[in-house]
Order: sequence, then structure tokens, then C-alpha cells
Amino acid sequence: MLIFCDNNIPYLDDALKQIGKIRHFNADRLTNEELIASKADALFVRSTIKVNQDLLNNTNIRFVATATSGNDHFDIPYLEKSGIFYADALGSNANSVAEYVVYAISRWAVENKIDLSTKTIGIIGYGNIGKLVAKYSQYLGLNILVNDPPLKDYGYDFPDFFQYSELNDLIAKSDIITNHVPRILDGKYKTIDLINEQNLELVKPNSLFIHASRGKVVQESALIEIKCQKNMTLITDVWADEPLINKELMKHSLLATPHIAGHSFEGKVRGTLMVVEAFEKFYNLKANKSYIYRLLDNYKPVNREIFDEKASILTSLKQNRQLVEDDKFLRELSTHDDNTIKKGFINYRQKYPVRKETL
Repeated sequence: MLIFCDNNIPYLDDALKQIGKIRHFNADRLTNEELIASKADALFVRSTIKVNQDLLNNTNIRFVATATSGNDHFDIPYLEKSGIFYADALGSNANSVAEYVVYAISRWAVENKIDLSTKTIGIIGYGNIGKLVAKYSQYLGLNILVNDPPLKDYGYDFPDFFQYSELNDLIAKSDIITNHVPRILDGKYKTIDLINEQNLELVKPNSLFIHASRGKVVQESALIEIKCQKNMTLITDVWADEPLINKELMKHSLLATPHIAGHSFEGKVRGTLMVVEAFEKFYNLKANKSYIYRLLDNYKPVNREIFDEKASILTSLKQNRQLVEDDKFLRELSTHDDNTIKKGFINYRQKYPVRKETL
């Protein structure tokens, strides 16, 4: 068996090297011709590869997995029509993103001497990330509103430690707004421009807005305008035109980072584990996951009590995640031409330093 693997999936070799021959590729260089010539059977990618007919037509690929939580770089109708099994690592980086949100809230609260017990957070999207954000928000003492129309329509039984809210009411009533929805282009549950000029008018003055889902979920121009009108604090990790960034939005953001909220060490290792498990199930084989398990065993979440001291949790997250360094990198990168920004943005994410989770 020949397995093609993106260079940036950590510890995949350790798990699969006894099963088949592994060939690595750089995310910007894999071609359909290369896959055809190799007669590879399985393909492991990250989000920089578009997995579609152009890439897979006339190849031997029957299994493809992305070691990322999203799969919107997959042409799923094509894969299903072609009988190609696909897997993702949905939820693998949920705690990493939730930590990013906790860092943003803690920094806002500490720097502005804000009592969080008097504040309300609005969480848009109650998936893997939203659930953790809600749990940590409860630990922080926040009042919590949640919006997730697909879950509501499905009849999901939401927990009773928060209140469900329609989107406009959530935006109007929240002191902190954070969104954690997938990128959905159209249909009843479309998320492109979900947060827009009309509903942003409802935002409270002096509120905190955290943007760490997908770039096009928020209308950036409207967000900048409302920020200036209502003295909002912006935390921005995702950008509508990635790998290009909105320099004006960056200037107006207290923290601006290159889509790395979910890039913790543990998040990446969990992603590897999930796609290896999918591979095992599809081929009815047994991989060697012992080293991956050992890496994850070293991760010990903090006790809930740390949330009682906002300055302490902020210090811990600063040390472990070093998000200020990511911000410095992006601001320096933004001084260059567009081509340099594109390359730098992609390269930074691909070669992201080891950053350990705290929570």
C-alpha cells in the first residue's frame, strides 16, 4: 500500500509506517499527475489541499482524510459519487479554539477591570467548540446565551445552564460575542455574512467581539464601521480573503492572528489520532498509535478553580499559547506586499511552533 501524506501532519509516520510505504508532499505541490503515476491508495491532507475531481480523477485513491476539524476543502458530492471514503478530524482542535476565546475574555476583563459576573456572553454555534466555550464561560461566571438554529430545529435538548436566544436578540443583549459556526454557502442555514451590517447595528457599546470561526461569516467592512461607532474591542483570528488579511480590520483589532486559534500541539495530535482511527476502520487494519497516546497522556487540564482568578488564567495562557507573538508576526507581515503576505501566512500556519494547551 502506498500512502501520500502532507508534511504537516505530526506523528502520522509513526502510526502507519508498518502498514505501507509513505510518501510525503508539500501542500502546494501535489498534482493529479503525481497521484496517477504513483498509484497511491490513500491520501492524508490538511486544509490547504482542495480534494476534488481535478486532484483525484483517474487515480487509485479510495481513502482520503484531512487532519483538520473542517472539511470544506473537500468536494463531498464528487467523493461520494466516486466511491471514495473521506474522513476529517472534527472536534480535534475544539479545546484549542476555546482556549483562544478564554484568553480573549480574560485579557479584556483584566485590562479593563471588568467583573465578568455582571456580563453576558453570546455564543453563536453550539458544536464541539461552542460547547467548550459555554462550559468555560460558566466557569468564568458569565451569563450565557446560545444560538444554533440547526440544533434547535432538530429538537436538540440544550442544557439548562444557559438560555437559548435568536441571533438578533443575542447580539443586542451580549457584552461578549463569539461565533463558532462552519462555512455554509447557501440554504436555510447559510453562514456566509451571518453577522452583517444589519444585525451589527444591535451591538452594545464597549462590547467584545471574538472572530475565530471562518472569515466570511462576518462582513468585515461592517465590523470595522461598528467598532469605530461603538468602541468595540475586536479579537480577530480569521479573515475573509485568506491568506490575504484585511489590514484595516487588523489595525482595529486588539489581537490579530493568522488563523491559528486551533493550532495547539494537542489539537494537531488529536487530529492525527482521529484520521488514523478512520484509516484503521476503513481498511480493517491495526496502526501503531502507542506514541500518539503517550503524547496525549502528558496533557493534564487545569482544575476548575483557576477560573476564579482571571489574572492567573491569563498568565498561564500567555505563557503556553504565546498569542501575542502571533499578533506581532502578523502585524510585521502586513507591512509587505500581497505576495509576501500570502506566502508568509501559509508558511507560518504550516510550520507553527509547538504551543501547549492549558485548559
